[in-house]
Amino acid sequence: MPDQTIVLVHGAWHGAWCYRRVAELLRRSGYRVYTPTLTGLGERSHLLSRSINLSTHIADIANLIRWEEIEQFVLVGHSYGGMVVTGVADAMSDRVSALVYLDAFLPTAGKPFHAVVPPEVADAQLQSAKGSNGLSVPPMPAAAFNVNEADRSWVDALCTPHPLATLTQPTTCKAP
Repeated sequence: MPDQTIVLVHGAWHGAWCYRRVAELLRRSGYRVYTPTLTGLGERSHLLSRSINLSTHIADIANLIRWEEIEQFVLVGHSYGGMVVTGVADAMSDRVSALVYLDAFLPTAGKPFHAVVPPEVADAQLQSAKGSNGLSVPPMPAAAFNVNEADRSWVDALCTPHPLATLTQPTTCKAP
């Protein structure tokens, strides 16, 4: 289905870099591919602040779609990115051709990310954020996600702290 546009949204601690290989393969097959980095992460980690929340990340993707004038596209969210793509799809349903959750979290309307993960995960993230005075959650090691051994050091080197408020802000959109 070449000539289709795909927007790939990464998960927590990552950035556009994590889609580098996939995006290259898709582009070679004729797809238009966008791999935005969410505010405060990856190459945008210098923007990390307490004001970054889930709404910020939804706006990141919605603004990409608006300014790139993307009309019909496949929207893909991985992991935490499922929270983001749900908000984008809710706000721009007339433009989304397909919504894909790639091993992603599916939000519950009116609840934060921390309400859809096991309580021990949410508690561990809140505890680890104390090291940054509640600003961010440090990245988990790639080995915890079973990243293949050849790529672990690459992933660990590029992951950045994730803004805590994105995990604690309740969703305002309708869950799919």
